[in-house]
Amino acid sequence: MSDQTREIFGWIAAVVSFTAYLPYIIEYVGGGTKTHPLTRWMWRYLGLRGDTNPHQASWMIWAALQYVIFASSVSQGVSAPAFIVLGYLIGSSTNAILLFWYGEKKWGWVDLGCGTLAIAGLFLLYLTKDAFLALLLAIATDALGAIPTVVGVTKSPKDEGRAGWTMFLIGALVNLLAIKTWNFQEAGYTLYLILVIGYVCLNVWRPRKNEKHSNH
Repeated sequence: MSDQTREIFGWIAAVVSFTAYLPYIIEYVGGGTKTHPLTRWMWRYLGLRGDTNPHQASWMIWAALQYVIFASSVSQGVSAPAFIVLGYLIGSSTNAILLFWYGEKKWGWVDLGCGTLAIAGLFLLYLTKDAFLALLLAIATDALGAIPTVVGVTKSPKDEGRAGWTMFLIGALVNLLAIKTWNFQEAGYTLYLILVIGYVCLNVWRPRKNEKHSNH
């Protein structure tokens, strides 16, 4: 596969992942989006439910870390696979800001603990001059951001939207085709994304009680 083809796949993955934020955000914002001409079609054709409740801690940590991961990936000479990180950077930042007005703002002990450790991770990232170690620390800190969401979706799958997370997974899988060299620097973050997003998708697609009753 040529470098140009890989770059195209990288851009496709970035567009799909960035687009995933639209139904994800629309679903927890709810309200007038259900009847607005620009967004009401999502509720019908993407199966949005409006009962999602994203974890603010996760998105704040992810928004802070995406910039670090993107900068670290670029410094490693990674081009195409890094495009997806740019999409996450823009989308996560938008999500983090909107969650100050929508969704659950109360932080539990898991949120506070992961937030504290994430700050420590950012501090270590600031101190290190090694690009490889910086990427490793960035992924580890990003994983701390995933913990509140992973714990939350395990307990209550309806808190996260199916459409958004499914599109996130598709974007990450397409991004595999943008990888040129299968090493930690280039493939590590994408494989990490597939692992975490895949777990969330398995949970959000678990049959819900109301769905079970509707089949009888």
